[in-house]
Amino acid sequence: KYASRAANDGPRHTVVDGLRLGVAVSTDADARLPDADNDDGVTFTQLFSAFNTSFTVTVTNTTGSVAYLSYWFDYNSDGVFSNIESGQNASLLQFAIPSSANAVTLPAFTTLVPATAAAGTTYARFRLSTSREAVANPTGAASDGEVEDYAINILPNPYKNPSNISTVKDAAGNNLDVNADGSVSPIDVLQVISYLNNPLKPRQLTLPVNQPLP
Repeated sequence: KYASRAANDGPRHTVVDGLRLGVAVSTDADARLPDADNDDGVTFTQLFSAFNTSFTVTVTNTTGSVAYLSYWFDYNSDGVFSNIESGQNASLLQFAIPSSANAVTLPAFTTLVPATAAAGTTYARFRLSTSREAVANPTGAASDGEVEDYAINILPNPYKNPSNISTVKDAAGNNLDVNADGSVSPIDVLQVISYLNNPLKPRQLTLPVNQPLP
């Protein structure tokens, strides 16, 4: 799960002076993800499905070379970090860390927790290295830097109501549960607004008159 051990080509970094996440490098001869180590480079705010969340990262890079930071969240809790879960929703973006950074807390990162994110405990992975290619993936070896894995808790959307019809759409093709996730939430409202603002779509959207508002 999460390919954290060397036998599974888990992420491996050679510890060098002047390149780390947080105050100190927490070394582990063969990382087992559930032990959570004493990683200290990342601080999270609460994570709610369907809402933006933010986190801060503290880094040191005095190697004389630019370093690169990559991160992944296992939003669907399937035990696999993939680049589509890199916080960018489509492809991995890496963040350049100048060689002048000494215990610097970077400006807060903001990322959207998908509405489909599984509620409960899951994991996030952060990798830092001067090798951009080495940290382009959540696994594999890197010649320097550090990798940190975090257990995080995704909370369910606090602003949602059960869908009160049994099918995805009614006979007219309408439903307040626009994205068919089983609940009525602000995401449904945003999808309706986006629909109405699309110049290629009709300017009217009819909702069923017999469905009470949540």
